[in-house]
Amino acid sequence: MKSIDSQDVAQMFLRGYVRVREYREKINKINMFPVPDQDTGSNLEKTLSGIYVELSGHTYASFKDLSKVIIESALIEASGNVGIITTSFLSGFLNSLETPITTEKLSRGFAVAAQKAHASVQDPKAGTILDVIEAVAKTSRQCVAEKEEDIVIFFKKIIDEARVAVEETEGKMDMYKKAAVVDAGAYGFFIFLEGFLEALEKKHEPIAIKDVKMEKKNHFIQILKNRYEVVCLCKSPEVGAQKLSAQLAHMGDCIDIVEANNMMKIHIHTDRPDEVVSILETVGVTLQMRTSDMTQSVGGGKEEGAKGVGVVVDGASDIPSNWKEEIIVVPFSSYEVESPSIQLDIDVLFARMREAQNGGRPFNPKTSQPALGEYVKAFKEAFKSYKYIVCVTFFSALSGSYNSACQAREMFSEDEKKRIFVFDSMKGGGAVGLLANAALRLVQQGESFENIPNRLRHLQSQTDVFGVPTTSYWVAHGGRINSFQKNMLSLLIWLGFHPMVGIKNNSLGILGFRWGGSIASALFDRFSKYVVGKKHVEVFIAHADNKKDADILEAMVKKAGHQVVANVKCSPVVSTHVGPGVVFCSYLYY
Repeated sequence: MKSIDSQDVAQMFLRGYVRVREYREKINKINMFPVPDQDTGSNLEKTLSGIYVELSGHTYASFKDLSKVIIESALIEASGNVGIITTSFLSGFLNSLETPITTEKLSRGFAVAAQKAHASVQDPKAGTILDVIEAVAKTSRQCVAEKEEDIVIFFKKIIDEARVAVEETEGKMDMYKKAAVVDAGAYGFFIFLEGFLEALEKKHEPIAIKDVKMEKKNHFIQILKNRYEVVCLCKSPEVGAQKLSAQLAHMGDCIDIVEANNMMKIHIHTDRPDEVVSILETVGVTLQMRTSDMTQSVGGGKEEGAKGVGVVVDGASDIPSNWKEEIIVVPFSSYEVESPSIQLDIDVLFARMREAQNGGRPFNPKTSQPALGEYVKAFKEAFKSYKYIVCVTFFSALSGSYNSACQAREMFSEDEKKRIFVFDSMKGGGAVGLLANAALRLVQQGESFENIPNRLRHLQSQTDVFGVPTTSYWVAHGGRINSFQKNMLSLLIWLGFHPMVGIKNNSLGILGFRWGGSIASALFDRFSKYVVGKKHVEVFIAHADNKKDADILEAMVKKAGHQVVANVKCSPVVSTHVGPGVVFCSYLYY
């Protein structure tokens, strides 16, 4: 076999992932450097898992398309030192190739890959995965010098030398000598390469994934120089890897950075995670940010059975129904004074409100915050699935929801109370939903419970909500404005002015007016002024029976290049105080 094509390369990566998955626990078991957390195998498997998913059952029109998918999948999933270094290797390797791929092109690819992998590590050490990568590059050069054109023989020679390089890592670190083990990253990368050869030798055989039995960890004692691991993925980075590495150098160690396809992945061990996160959030558009406490895994400190963090939010957040699959919602009560036991459906509410404001049957809707018992019930439900709880509530100055959640927290044991964080969003409507969704995203990215409060407080300052009502009737009905203000507001609306309402001086108030145009354009103009220069903006649109203007606003926001995460009907809670016709725009930028 003197050349291979895109399909062959895809099979090599599929086999490589399967091999790593089968050996994951063996790799984990010998993991001692840089910390003995025994997750190198798991990190390498996770890094390659996205590639496996994208390549399984798919074909790509060109090698360029295939390479792009592989590199970006690895970037997204890259975990730990081994993941960053492997992704750096893949980026250099694939971006240097073109089909048909020969041994000479492979050799050039391995040379570039070795340089890029080495450059991704701030402080390279002998006796690591880099030794194996260098052995691969060196052997490939020798094969080309010897005029070896058969790709199968080429890979056999490379793997033979890679095996020697792995064995030699045992003698390069004292900790390896004492434990009589080789470097886990080096071993894992060698297993990955064996998958390449297997794919070439078993070209026409189907790939089968075997179940992997979890092995009990051996706990080593090691004093950690830095306690926390921070991993960040961003796109459109505005600073180069070398400059960023120098900026982070005094803040920790084990700094690994890979740049590829207009994205950057950063890994660091630090005792100052909040400061590191603040720096990384300015690098580019943040796609992932994860902080983990390594003492929870080194030495067995992590409690068995811990199930992460659950998110609870109150019913005034307007969140879409599909978000409720992952976020527990504590309902507000919306009812007519004359029938307090009957909860008002949102469509019934709109119809009755329109009828009343047009001189029909009188209607007196009211809302009440979630009772203490509702929060207790929600927290108990969350504790069935999660070890920790983050609860995001409506602005405490406008609702007693925050106070109810805090009181409910006091109903739990001292240990449980430490595991419940109640967050006053200081916002309303869709802005509460955006912060709750941000909390969920932090959880999914692996952010520790201890760090979520600070992250949410930071995001809170980058969130806002405002809306345009079509009538002053319900704002006055709720006591937000007096009769004189109601009449003036009605006149201005009749004259074609759009009043902008939002949170002002800890209350729902008038933020200003815009004359002419549509409700959607009025909202978009205000929104645009506050997100100038912001690269990643999430927009949450909520309307009270005014889908037309909501859809127009959505189209305008998308045309401007921003992301609309929801376009939904307002909850009865918010609608009761502003009336049908209003459209709200909430945003969160990074």
